[in-house]
Amino acid sequence: MKQVKAIIKPERFESVKKALEENGFSGMTITNVNGRGDQKGITLEYRGGRMNVDLLPKIEIEMVVNYDRVDLLVSTITQSCRSGRIGDGRIFVSPVEKVVRIRTGESLEELPLERVADPGMYAIADLISPATEKEEYVSLEISQPVSVQSKGM
Repeated sequence: MKQVKAIIKPERFESVKKALEENGFSGMTITNVNGRGDQKGITLEYRGGRMNVDLLPKIEIEMVVNYDRVDLLVSTITQSCRSGRIGDGRIFVSPVEKVVRIRTGESLEELPLERVADPGMYAIADLISPATEKEEYVSLEISQPVSVQSKGM
């Protein structure tokens, strides 16, 4: 599994979120952050005075995905945010050593919930039933869009 963190402009968040959902990514953690990079801040005029703002508001999107979904995730974020100007943001990809579901204490080697091609269909793969200790493969149709945590937590 990989952790993907993207730092983007706040005004791009809704378009990124929509693109992520269209590509089967729904579980994410969002944090309002302030920072600077090559942009080094901006100068604002307020009531006739000038004010330098060197830390700009940004949105941090954090997601954990299986290895085979990283390239799609990165390209989806990149295509949704790119304006070609300084300040578009950064994406960081890091390995994840372990994921533990707090509710049950179980360790997850792979994220079990993945969205399949049909936008209304979800597949739960390699789900271990505690009662039977066997693998079950389940798919269910969802007629209305719902929020699904793909981190499995």
